[in-house]
Amino acid sequence: MLKGIIPHKIKSIFMLIVSTAVAIIICVYIQNDYGQKHARILQQERSQLNSEYIIVKNLLAEKKMQATTIASVFAENAELQRALANRDREEVRRLTLGSFLRLKESYNLAQFQVHLPPAISFFRAHKPEKFGDDLSSFRHTVIRVNRTGKSVAGIEKGVAGYGIRGVVPVFYEGAQVGSVEVGIKLNSKLFMPIKRKNGFDISIVVPTEGGFKYLAKTHSLTIPEKSFPWLHRMMEEKRIRFKQVEKNDKHLLTVFAPLHNYNDDVIGVIAIPREISRLLHQLEIDLYKQIAIGTGLFVLLVSSLYFLFDKLVDKPIQLLIDTFTRAGSGDLTQILEERMPVMDCSSLSSCNKTECDVFGKKGRCWETVGSFSAVEVSCEKVINGIYDNCHECRDVYQQARMDELQELGSYYNAFIYNMRILIGNARRSMEVMTSSAGQLSDMAKSLVEGADASSARANDVAAAAETMSSNMHSVAAASEEATTNVNMVASAVEEMIGTISAIAGKTDQAAGVTANAVKKAQGASQKVDMLGVAATQINKVTETITEIAEQTNLLALNATIEAARAGEAGKGFSVVADEIKGLARQAADASMEIRQKVEAIHSSTDETVLEIHEISEVIHEVSQIVASISTDMEEQAGVASEIGDNVSQAAVGLAEVNENVSHSSTMSKDISNDISEVSAIVNSMTEDSSMVSGKSEELSGLSAGLGTILGRFEVA
Repeated sequence: MLKGIIPHKIKSIFMLIVSTAVAIIICVYIQNDYGQKHARILQQERSQLNSEYIIVKNLLAEKKMQATTIASVFAENAELQRALANRDREEVRRLTLGSFLRLKESYNLAQFQVHLPPAISFFRAHKPEKFGDDLSSFRHTVIRVNRTGKSVAGIEKGVAGYGIRGVVPVFYEGAQVGSVEVGIKLNSKLFMPIKRKNGFDISIVVPTEGGFKYLAKTHSLTIPEKSFPWLHRMMEEKRIRFKQVEKNDKHLLTVFAPLHNYNDDVIGVIAIPREISRLLHQLEIDLYKQIAIGTGLFVLLVSSLYFLFDKLVDKPIQLLIDTFTRAGSGDLTQILEERMPVMDCSSLSSCNKTECDVFGKKGRCWETVGSFSAVEVSCEKVINGIYDNCHECRDVYQQARMDELQELGSYYNAFIYNMRILIGNARRSMEVMTSSAGQLSDMAKSLVEGADASSARANDVAAAAETMSSNMHSVAAASEEATTNVNMVASAVEEMIGTISAIAGKTDQAAGVTANAVKKAQGASQKVDMLGVAATQINKVTETITEIAEQTNLLALNATIEAARAGEAGKGFSVVADEIKGLARQAADASMEIRQKVEAIHSSTDETVLEIHEISEVIHEVSQIVASISTDMEEQAGVASEIGDNVSQAAVGLAEVNENVSHSSTMSKDISNDISEVSAIVNSMTEDSSMVSGKSEELSGLSAGLGTILGRFEVA
């Protein structure tokens, strides 16, 4: 799913990453700046609220001091001390009521009481008619003062509500006779002067059975029920806290502080709200301004980066892609020239080698004569070992100050130069291989024709051998008949003479047959010798094919190495190199198979020649024996009168003839069998020659295919 969203172009990915990074930086900066300003505003407002809380706190302390001071003034009045000791209520009234009424409005007094121990109301200036009631159940300040004899001041809840009370003990003649209490109303009126003077609102919140209520306030806000948990927590934590809330479309920052009574117990919460809507609105305006400025900077920066990337990276890369695409399609004439630096090598390096190809010329010497060169390196400084390669050349290469894309272009140009040479060598090797394949095919055809002729001659020799074998059988029969006649010579000499004449005729015929067999065997021997010569020629051809295949395989290996250096652009030529190696491998295999077959033929022909020579010698011996028999028969025919005397000798001679004829018959059968084997070998040689011819045609086809593939590359 992400593959369809994430761009695949380097420029797009780069711009996406940079844009995202810049956007994040701007957003983080704006957010951080906004947070700092917001925190600074809140800190300033908290400081202001803390000052306002101190004002309220000082007001409460001041009111406690006022109540205590007023009560002390009355308690130190000697007449009041004596009247209280004497329980003279009227005198107490006379001494206190007028003063209370005068001070009531000025100091916001709520009550004035005189108590008898422990907490009996003796006189109420705010209610003169009510007295004598026991306040012990709820007026703990009065009880403490009458028990300890020490003044107590602070907030305490009474029947009429909360008030700021100052209770002072009254002594007469060294003994405590009661106490005086002055109470100031804890209500909204108490805090209005602060609002008018300082301009901030104040709230005093106390708990009730159902939640909380305002004890005093200088505003018209109400207490939402959702604030009750917060107020409970404030009373439990007993520390000052700040909270930002929104009420009636106003943003308020409120300081909450615990409200302590006379015993330092928390009985409520002091809340001082401060409206910060204007400050937050101004902060939002500043935020929008920063967002607008950040957006403008973002657009400007991204646009500048896009322009620079397009000019310095994208367009050169696109040029490389276009050039590599055309080169990958076979056009090896494409050389990168645009934006490529040219240097005057001889001038910069103070080279005086005038015969150098780049002397006095501007160009890229590292591609033509340096370590990038596709041909022999001719730069003297590289040859002499001053520099291992052109990268170390401070005089020229490093002065060119090429960027990565230009350096890649130089490598590309060097690769193209190497590919041109490689393709040219491959084409020339292909042409040689095609020519050799044609020659091999012609020789294979000649070999097939010679094998066919040898097969025909071998068949003739086999037929002659069979005829000779038949004649030998006839001679054997005649010899047996002569033996019988010799045994019967005593009774039929004339019949013996006739038989001897017949034997003489047969021996003459046998002599002719053996002579003919000798000639046929000699002809077969010559043909087999020719076959051996042809096999030797085939061996030479296969050696030539093997050398061509090895050279082709070496070229293919070089092509594979160069293609691997080229990376993606050399993949097409890597396929060509693999096909060349396959062709070379097939040619080597075919030549090896041909060599094995020819060696088998050569071995068989050597054996056949030896056997034919042996057959010729045997036939020659048979011919001599037959000639001897013929001579003997003529002598016997001429001296018939001596037959009787030589019967025993004739019987022995005929037995020898019979044995020799039997041996000749056996030899003729062996000759026939050997000739059959020669014929089979010749037939096998014919099949192998046909296979050689087929492999030659296949090699020609592969050469043609290789030529087609190499034809795809344009090198000039």
